[in-house]
Amino acid sequence: MNLDELLISQFLDDELALKDKLRFLEVLNAQPEYSKEAMALVRQEILLDDAHAGLAPGLEEDAFPAAAICKSSESIRIFKYAGALAAAACLILAVLTTVLYRQEAPPEGTPHRFVLYMPEAKEVSIAGSFNDWTSVPMERAGHNGYWEAVLVLPPGEYRFSYLTDKNKPIADPTILARERDGFGGMNSILNVARQI
Repeated sequence: MNLDELLISQFLDDELALKDKLRFLEVLNAQPEYSKEAMALVRQEILLDDAHAGLAPGLEEDAFPAAAICKSSESIRIFKYAGALAAAACLILAVLTTVLYRQEAPPEGTPHRFVLYMPEAKEVSIAGSFNDWTSVPMERAGHNGYWEAVLVLPPGEYRFSYLTDKNKPIADPTILARERDGFGGMNSILNVARQI
């Protein structure tokens, strides 16, 4: 609690001497933002007072000692700050939950489906610049000779080829952009565009 909040609280709780009350009112008149804060706290105290006045009949201070306790300035001050403490605790809990249970971000890029028709092959894999030319096995897509693999690729230009049973590289027959691989074969050139 800063000095201004303490002074406002003491004024509301009638804990200031007359000279201090005069000083408080002078400061209040000189600073509009201070005046707004004081008015907000007065409105809050009115709400608390109205809530206390609305106790059910039979729960007067004599019949229910806790009501008398709520009248004390210390109890009112505690109630004023209990909401702020609860909000701060919720905020801290939310931040900790976010930090502790943060999920891994999905890989950046777009899923790209590679398909090759090779009915006589027993195994087919794909390798390219997108995975440092590491061979990735492809799966059979049904029983009619097609092989497929789905890889998540960030936007960019990639070279790749399919590898059959005998590690013979084959360019993708559906992609016309190609270049020689330097080993007597051809690589396909794939451009993955950035998603809009």
